Amino acid sequence: MHKLRITSVDQWVYTMRTVPVYAILSGFHPDSTPGVGTYYDFFKRLWLNESPHLTNRDKRKIKKPKKKGKKNEKMEPRNPLITEKLVNRALRHKMVFYSPKAHDQLQILFKTLFINVSVEKGILGNTQALSIISDGSTVETGGRAYGKFLCDCRKTGNWKCDCNRQFSDPDADYGWDSYREKYYYGRSLNIISASDSPYDLPIYPRLYRASKHDSGTFISTLHELFHWYPDWKIGECILDSAHDAFPIYKLLEQYDISAIIDLNPRRSKQFTYNGNGY
Repeated sequence: MHKLRITSVDQWVYTMRTVPVYAILSGFHPDSTPGVGTYYDFFKRLWLNESPHLTNRDKRKIKKPKKKGKKNEKMEPRNPLITEKLVNRALRHKMVFYSPKAHDQLQILFKTLFINVSVEKGILGNTQALSIISDGSTVETGGRAYGKFLCDCRKTGNWKCDCNRQFSDPDADYGWDSYREKYYYGRSLNIISASDSPYDLPIYPRLYRASKHDSGTFISTLHELFHWYPDWKIGECILDSAHDAFPIYKLLEQYDISAIIDLNPRRSKQFTYNGNGY
């Protein structure tokens, strides 16, 4: 469906029944393809939440931030102490704390069908001394940032009302794209990948709100990674300058992970090398 850009289940059922090769590639016999109801039942089992969204559909409009960053410089987190708080929470609970997520079933499928098979084939690297790399990337959504009007204020000439509106993607918000130097409406995708893999294979993908800083999303993603793969040992972690913060080094040190992090010029105006590796 994704490859052919088909978004309608009805259209996809018709396509599989009229083009046998699509049924075969999907793992079905051309004369025995699933119906519409089977797909919707399958979708419900993939998302472990009663609502398709994590937040309420009706909310006030989101205002685009006015402060902009510079070229290749990511915005600073709104709360300067958020990184330290997240690290302290992660170290306090360490391996024992993990709250169930709505996407857990998707992670189970990803782990079973791809990660475990890749480990068996030896294309991820040594899982007892794994080298990983993590970074965030922008994911724009197709939903409108201003939502759909639910009131009649526009009929009276009020186009700037504060009434609740309906959002097709209420979990999204505004984030700063440092590469394109613009704000975007959507999500932030944080992926931990195996840097020793000849194919840079992803290990753990995780979606967050676009407004969250990369350092914060990395802490949460790494903490969840240890939950899903408790038998793995991370040898080294490669990060960009957005993660150049003392709490990040502290977190990696507690897990005995070597930190390879690009220095952030905004945090230190002058770098010196003392010959001892620092």
